[in-house]
Amino acid sequence: MRLRLSLRLPDLVSLVSLSVLFSGCQRTADRPPLDATCTVERVADGDTITCREGERIRIVGIDAPELDQPPFGVQSRDAFSRLAPPGTALGVELAADPRDDFDRTLAYLWDGDALLNEQMIRDGWAVVFLISPNVKYADRFRSAEEDAMRAGRGHWGSGGFVCRPVEHRRGRC
Repeated sequence: MRLRLSLRLPDLVSLVSLSVLFSGCQRTADRPPLDATCTVERVADGDTITCREGERIRIVGIDAPELDQPPFGVQSRDAFSRLAPPGTALGVELAADPRDDFDRTLAYLWDGDALLNEQMIRDGWAVVFLISPNVKYADRFRSAEEDAMRAGRGHWGSGGFVCRPVEHRRGRC
């Protein structure tokens, strides 16, 4: 997947809309200022959600198994659903390049001081998936992946990452 490196006018309008619609986010000691909030409406899979406010968010920096990778895709989706069930209000930190080719918002998701992108990796339900310029938490994510791998958490303990999601999408395994 190739991401655009420049913003189109509709992207800018959408970003302004996000800021206006979901303003009022506060900063805590461990979290940067947030750009928006999202009330989880639906967890599509382990790295994509839909907000009640209308945005589709691709959880940036991670890659979870696809739903057609049984049972791993469903397990990853369910793991994110446990972290942020429908109705949960999350803080949204937009990525440096905030839209992908599928017109989803690319974002880091916060529940209080917890960075859920990192938590999915640390719990072993997703792997690191970095595409420049969206690499803000790369070191944190890599450390979380190494920790999950060593501990055999989530899919690391059951062979779920023998075929990484990106390789599965490319038909390589």
